[in-house]
Amino acid sequence: MAFAMARRSLIKACKTTYRSHFGLAPSLSHISATPRPGSWNNLRTFAASAQEGTNSSTAATQKLSVGPSVSKLADVPPVALGLGFAGAIPFIGLTAPFAAVLPLPEIMAGNEALWQTTYGAVILSFLGGVHWGACLSGSSPTRLLWSVTPSLLAWPACMLPASSATASLALSFLMAHAVDMTYARRGLLPPWYAALRWPLTTLATCSLLTTAYTSAQGTPEETATKK
Repeated sequence: MAFAMARRSLIKACKTTYRSHFGLAPSLSHISATPRPGSWNNLRTFAASAQEGTNSSTAATQKLSVGPSVSKLADVPPVALGLGFAGAIPFIGLTAPFAAVLPLPEIMAGNEALWQTTYGAVILSFLGGVHWGACLSGSSPTRLLWSVTPSLLAWPACMLPASSATASLALSFLMAHAVDMTYARRGLLPPWYAALRWPLTTLATCSLLTTAYTSAQGTPEETATKK
């Protein structure tokens, strides 16, 4: 009698635990609710079922806790890798001191910060468009709202002075990167995209912050005049 009561209590506890954690009830219907005392076969069946429940619980916990693995840069498709780093060239080339030694077109001479700001605004808008395209196959109001946010951040930045514009864009790039990493961990972006975003965000942000600093310092002529 004591064995039967303990067994029923354990089965009830297992069902309660499964319902509270996984919204499921384990399949224990094949176990007799009132076994005959001293039955070795029933005891073996109960032990096997308990082990099966433990394994199912462990597998479900691992499925809930382990997200998509982060890909390496070597896993990025070659075309995406090439286009990504090619897109970082204007950020670097329009940053001092590179802009001073590179053969830039005459129209860019003396306006490197403006051109870098304009280019940064375009790229930031593109990063938001990635999420807009991903939402076409489903409905996610939050993600749709975010998809247009980078554009709304980039456009006003173009109207600010060079130092403020580039600094604002750098912060916006960091924000976009944080959002992309969040969606990648949820499996809503390809793992290789997250791997590609790390170096490209670093290059773009460092270039913009460098321009923000040099623009705030002013040209050598302006600095000499202030002194």
